[in-house]
Amino acid sequence: MSAVVGGWLLGLCLGAAHAFEPDHLAAMATLLSTGPGHARPARLGALWGVGHAATLLAVGGALVAWRLTMRPSLASAFEAGVALLLVALGARSLFAASRPHARHHVHLGGLTLRQPLLVGLAHGLAGSGALVALAQASMPSARAAIVYLVLFCGGSVAAMALATGILGRSFAAVGRGRRLLGAVAGTLSVLIGARMLAAL
Repeated sequence: MSAVVGGWLLGLCLGAAHAFEPDHLAAMATLLSTGPGHARPARLGALWGVGHAATLLAVGGALVAWRLTMRPSLASAFEAGVALLLVALGARSLFAASRPHARHHVHLGGLTLRQPLLVGLAHGLAGSGALVALAQASMPSARAAIVYLVLFCGGSVAAMALATGILGRSFAAVGRGRRLLGAVAGTLSVLIGARMLAAL
């Protein structure tokens, strides 16, 4: 039993570390750079985590329950989708940074809160196959593997809320330099997406 509890704690820690992966942070940085300055960054990060958890638990839970594995071709297709999303987000952030007087966040309107949720859904879908394989290898039963997935997702939600809170403070602190940070975030997002595509 102690080994199972240790595995669950490891899942929680891995979930927290997972939120800090470059593609996740790049995507959220582009959203923060093109969103309204008064939005609560930690809330946006938590919404990413909720979307991420939703697909991980839905797809991962089904795979665990029926003891299935995801086809490599399907996993690659999901990864390609995330890569293209990163390129699109980066391009939008670069476009916004090139228009200093444009109020692009007004144009986004109600999408401000939906975007991190949708990005999280995409990221969760892309990572579900590998996570399920890890959970099944680490846990002795399907029930224990499900708990592992839940704890992993909980760690991801908390860590991304923290990460975006820090990023949001950085964007707020620089004031007029926000355009420059937006351009940097956009460039990194495009580069990470392109690298992911090249690796498939």
